Amino acid sequence: MVHSPMGFTNDRCMAHSPRNLLGLHSLSTSKAIKPMRSSDDYFPHIPASHAYHIYTNIVASQFLSCFSIPDFDMFQTHAFVGGDTNLPPQGGFHASLRALGNGPVTITDVMDRCDKDVFMKLAGKGKHGTIALNAENPLELLDGRCFDNVAQRGDGRGIRGYTKNEWGIMMGLWNVREDGGVVKDTVSMEDVAFAFGSGKILCWSHRQQNLFRLPDHPPDKFTLKELEFEILTLVEIHDEPVCLGLIDKYNTLSAIEDRIGNKWKFKCPGSAVFVLPGQDDVAAMIEGNQVLSETLLVGDYTVVKVDLEQYSSLYSSAESLWSVQLVVPKYD
Repeated sequence: MVHSPMGFTNDRCMAHSPRNLLGLHSLSTSKAIKPMRSSDDYFPHIPASHAYHIYTNIVASQFLSCFSIPDFDMFQTHAFVGGDTNLPPQGGFHASLRALGNGPVTITDVMDRCDKDVFMKLAGKGKHGTIALNAENPLELLDGRCFDNVAQRGDGRGIRGYTKNEWGIMMGLWNVREDGGVVKDTVSMEDVAFAFGSGKILCWSHRQQNLFRLPDHPPDKFTLKELEFEILTLVEIHDEPVCLGLIDKYNTLSAIEDRIGNKWKFKCPGSAVFVLPGQDDVAAMIEGNQVLSETLLVGDYTVVKVDLEQYSSLYSSAESLWSVQLVVPKYD
């Protein structure tokens, strides 16, 4: 499924409609795969429900994605409005799940209460309107986490789901433990070996905004409190540059549309990050115009950050995409 547009709806229009299950337009008779609600348990005013909502949808996605597009239900980017005004923020917790799913993204914010920081990590400003930056493929459970005790009381591991595309893997880690339990977890080569070959694996942490390398330099153990989550971008690197996508988004890889050589095309602006093996001088060009970029040396790699937002209005083309090219002497 392509990236779904953001929108507003009500229960009668959601994907749990009987028309998806019964009659002439049912899942069993339709040739097209259609959305189907994977849960109906989003209660913004009940803090204890948020973790179970995440857990339910990730597990349900594993089953429903075999014959439908799981719809994770609507959510709000802000804390609940009305009654108890001291409820903790829960928008990012839910938005991160939608970013790694391939179903419709439905936001039901109260007027003028939208948390723009949460919203714009899930959305992008395309040339033809706002787009949802979620996954192309279903969210799957990581092996070993399907029947683990991730939802029990006390401290321990979190629930982990992943989605793959041609650029790499997006992996989410959520705290769904009961009664304020803390997640203490990490990622290792064994967690991602099923998807990659023999190259080095670069791992970008959304929470830490930092780059790690597997298997030589894995990240420290993640500590996630209630309503906290981590998203990891995992890409394989050999002898050529790779792109980590837009690191100011939950699903960093979702904005990449195409790559030809050392030129990448993006669906919307954002903070694009590229990694090159070795230490090199590198220049960045947007729509054929050289722009300022931030270059860092991280171990044996050169990390290049390009702010597309800064130049998106200056250098525009008739295309619906933005192109960024890396000029590296040893590759040119």
